[in-house]
Amino acid sequence: MKPTKLSQTLARQCVAVIAAVNAVLVVALTAIYQMTISGISPENPSTVSVFLALLAAGIISMGIPLFYYRNQTAPLQQLSNLLNDVANSKNLTLRPKGQDKASQSAGSFLSELGRTLAAIRNDAECVESATSTVSYGVKKVSENTEMQSSTVEELSASVEETATMVRANAQSASIANDMARKTADISRDGHAQVANMVSAMDEIDSSSREIIQIIKVIDEIAFQTNLLALNAAVEAARAGQHGRGFAVVAQEVRNLAARSSKAAGETSRLIETARQQVETGVGTAAQTQETFEQISTGIGEVALKINEITVASTEQTRAVDQINHAMGSIEKLMRDNRNQSEELTETTTNMQKFSDALLERLGQYRFA
Repeated sequence: MKPTKLSQTLARQCVAVIAAVNAVLVVALTAIYQMTISGISPENPSTVSVFLALLAAGIISMGIPLFYYRNQTAPLQQLSNLLNDVANSKNLTLRPKGQDKASQSAGSFLSELGRTLAAIRNDAECVESATSTVSYGVKKVSENTEMQSSTVEELSASVEETATMVRANAQSASIANDMARKTADISRDGHAQVANMVSAMDEIDSSSREIIQIIKVIDEIAFQTNLLALNAAVEAARAGQHGRGFAVVAQEVRNLAARSSKAAGETSRLIETARQQVETGVGTAAQTQETFEQISTGIGEVALKINEITVASTEQTRAVDQINHAMGSIEKLMRDNRNQSEELTETTTNMQKFSDALLERLGQYRFA
């Protein structure tokens, strides 16, 4: 065992004290020798007293270093050896055998150090167990976060597709609404034109009836003219040679009346046919007008529904945009959670390594 610095210092001090005592003894012996030479008897009481006093002083002086070494240096050397044994063997159950205050303090210190390191080991084991639990939980959270992040990304893509479809539907509904309004305008214009046509046909029918009445009058005039021509021909025949020219005129008038009557009859038939066709056209126009009214009403209802669809599509587009924005926020939160999970995983891994290293170091010591 190598001597410590303290023991070396104490040894030097003891050597110095012993050397001083030797010097005193040398001086005493020299003095006694001088007294003997000078004629002073060694048996002189004073001489003996001095000699005994010097001898006692020498013995006491030699005993002090021995006593100091025995009560101070030896226990310290034992404590030094004990601490070296503890450091080499890492056995904290070793205790000093001395009963001095330093040995008792060293024993208390080693006991308290053992209890402290044992508590640290227990705490390290708890930390390791908790770290393992936290690490497992963080791993599960990280896996769930990955799954949720993937689901959120898919859902975000679906919402984006839905938003695109809703916007397209809203645009189509808006276009259809414009087309419905234009169609309603065209239907109203057609309805007005049919109404005008019906009114014109009514006027034509009324005019046709008036023309038929006029033709009837012409036909009656032609009939009366024919009768008058016939009477004129009879009178011309009675007149003989003198009424021949008048008979020719009467015949021509009769022929004209016959043609007029024939033309009036044909015209009447044509006008009657035209009037019947006009009546048929009026009926058809009335039906067309009613159909246009139904079409106009239907188009108005369709336009109203399309407008409702347009409004609903606009609201859906706004709602989908809000959902898309919310999904973006959720996706950002998921990314943040994933990053935090990764950081926490790294932290727990480092804590696990630290706990393992601490337990490994503490495992080298013996506490009990």
